[in-house]
Amino acid sequence: MALRRAGHDAVIFERASEPREVGAGIGLWGNAVGALRRLDLAEAVLARGETMRTGAFLTWRGRTLTRLSASLFERIG
Repeated sequence: MALRRAGHDAVIFERASEPREVGAGIGLWGNAVGALRRLDLAEAVLARGETMRTGAFLTWRGRTLTRLSASLFERIG
């Protein structure tokens, strides 16, 4: 959107033939939401998401390396 508003044509390439669930999510930190707000896109994106409660890092085989509670970050902020 930012490129389009600046007068550039942007093309997005996707290898998958159609969108589908893959068991992964996209996490947005405060600075990313701030950037979306400047583009007037934050409300549309946030309306389709939910608050993350826990996160985990897994090996490529799915074994949990570590798990974190989002409440840890709420106390820091």
